[in-house]
Amino acid sequence: SRPFPTQPPELVSTAPSSRSLRVAVAYDDCFHCYFPDTLDALELLGAELCEFSPLVDERLPEDTDIVYLGCGHPHDHAGTLAENECMRAALREHVCSGRRVYAEGGGAAYLCQQLRLLDDSVVPMVGVFAAEAKFTGRPLARPVPVTLTCERSTWIAGQGDTVRGYRNGAWRLIPSPGLTPCFSSDLPEPECVVRHHCVGSTVHLNFAAQPRVLEAFFVPHAPSLSL
Repeated sequence: SRPFPTQPPELVSTAPSSRSLRVAVAYDDCFHCYFPDTLDALELLGAELCEFSPLVDERLPEDTDIVYLGCGHPHDHAGTLAENECMRAALREHVCSGRRVYAEGGGAAYLCQQLRLLDDSVVPMVGVFAAEAKFTGRPLARPVPVTLTCERSTWIAGQGDTVRGYRNGAWRLIPSPGLTPCFSSDLPEPECVVRHHCVGSTVHLNFAAQPRVLEAFFVPHAPSLSL
């Protein structure tokens, strides 16, 4: 009921970035769950957002710097995602060239070695993360706010940094040897993992509400396979 301030606070700077940034955003019938203000903030800061479809496209958009895979329903499209071997190979090539990816929820599940569905069938996925993504079929009635502390530096956060997000419980990552957690968690399975410069999370993050993390998209980045 309080009136809006005369001058609203500026949450992000609209100054243009010192370098161009092309972010490929997965958007189709499978992947379409994003915080709209995160996408708006990226564009305000100078990023060029390009949509692509893991369901039907054979390759990523040209000159992609960062791939952004939001949450969605890969359990409903598992067969089609598995059959699109060209896109699976394109994503592996992007990661293995040392370039950046951020994936959360269903997007992170898609990057695992396989999905385990409710009928206990298993479907192969991209294979970036050494894990099986298990669809629980029991998302929480209301997302739970959580704060995670970075234990291993990644391109979105340095060691000791904290990020805030929401856990909905729809996906569990069942790790294989070699899976590297990067944020602390109070759950037995990892919630945020990293391989090279690919970060996957079962926690949904609103980057627009965390300017330090949002600005990490624009930090000059040298491709690396060190992690």
